[in-house]
Amino acid sequence: MNSKQFGIIFTLLGLIVCVSILAIKLNKGGINNPGDLASIAPQTKEVSSKEKVQEEKDFFYDSRSEKEQGDAEVVDSLKAVVADKNTSKDQKKKAQDELVKKSTQTNSENRIEINVKNQGFEDAICYIEGDRAKVFVKSNKELDTKTSVQIQEIVEDVANISDVYIEVKK
Repeated sequence: MNSKQFGIIFTLLGLIVCVSILAIKLNKGGINNPGDLASIAPQTKEVSSKEKVQEEKDFFYDSRSEKEQGDAEVVDSLKAVVADKNTSKDQKKKAQDELVKKSTQTNSENRIEINVKNQGFEDAICYIEGDRAKVFVKSNKELDTKTSVQIQEIVEDVANISDVYIEVKK
C-alpha cells in the first residue's frame, strides 16, 4: 500500500467518523432539541429583491438551456435515422429534410435574438413553431407600438413569419 492509498483511506475514515458523530447528535434529541441543525435553519423564506431579479434572469437562462437541449436531441435523433443502415431511402430523405429545416430554424431563431438584442434589450429568446414566432424580451418597461413593430419586422425579415407573439419579461 503506497502513501496515496493510505491518504485516501485515512480521509474516508475521517469522513465516516464525522458523519457518524453528526448522525448521533441529530438522532439523540430529534427535531425538538434546540442544538439540532434544523433549528438553525430559517423557518420562513423571505424573498429579497435580488432573488426576484435572479428568478427573472433564470427565465432566459433556463429557457435557452431547455431550447438548446431539445434542439440537440432532435438533431441527434435525425442524424441517427440518417446514419442507420436499415432505414429506407425515403425515410433518410425525410430525416435529412427535417435536419436542414431544423438547422435553418435554429439559425433564424439565433439571428432574431441577436437583432432584437441590438435594439437595446438586455436579453431575448425566440421560438419558431411552424408559421408562428414567439419572442420574449427582457425589459423593465412595457413595449410601445414602435418597438413592437420593429421586433415584428425583424422576425419577418429573418424568418419570413408575420404571425409574431411578443412578451415582456422583467
